[in-house]
Amino acid sequence: SIRPTQVTPIADLRPADGGASPLEDEWVLVEGWLTSRPRTVAASWNSGVGFSLQDDSGGLFVISGSTDHVWEPPASETECQGDGQCGQEELCSPNARCQVHRDPGELSLGDKVQILGQVKTLNGRLTLADANVDEPLVITVVLEGDDLQRVLQPTVLTVDEFLQGGEQYEGTLIRIN
Repeated sequence: SIRPTQVTPIADLRPADGGASPLEDEWVLVEGWLTSRPRTVAASWNSGVGFSLQDDSGGLFVISGSTDHVWEPPASETECQGDGQCGQEELCSPNARCQVHRDPGELSLGDKVQILGQVKTLNGRLTLADANVDEPLVITVVLEGDDLQRVLQPTVLTVDEFLQGGEQYEGTLIRIN
């Protein structure tokens, strides 16, 4: 499958009128900040890790049946074909770059990450997920603990605003006034 290299704003993944995303089942690359700590979730196919992510355009939920896919940024843009081409402690990641593997439990609120995954609408919820067991999503840490105050600043809404367009705020921090 073709893997995108350009970042897509999360708002572009949202359907205009509810229902499925216009990019349903497509691979996308998004970049944003963790707004919830990664937690173990029970998915229908496996248990794994899940968390909320938002960029300046919106938010979504990230879920994976695997916990084997969190990577440090690559030291170089040189492509690899196998682990033997990589340096000490590095592996050839699904991005075909030599990268250091990272435990998802080390991710923190405010970390800025890039995620390559497949757009899914699960139970009406916009989600970035694994394509299947053999094609897990790929998370690359871009910046640890970015501007936490900015990241965790909620969007302030009235009850009416939320009731009229709540889905567009899914996955983002909000405060109801």
